[in-house]
Amino acid sequence: MTPKELKKFGETLFMSKYWKSFLMRKIEVSRPTVNRWVTGETAMNDVYEEKLLKVLVKQKEAVDKLVDYYVRKGKL
Repeated sequence: MTPKELKKFGETLFMSKYWKSFLMRKIEVSRPTVNRWVTGETAMNDVYEEKLLKVLVKQKEAVDKLVDYYVRKGKL
């Protein structure tokens, strides 16, 4: 995952200017590690990219369930 992709991923998934903090807690890395990935100083390895994609899938499933709930209620 490139630094640009990571930034877009974090901002979109966590919808917050504090996305780095959310990300580091979700995949259990330090803030300096996230910062190195974002700046391109070091590359994110496949293990952490896989963890990140699992978080994305879980978030998508949660959002899908929430949308379905409101569709059934006639709110959407």
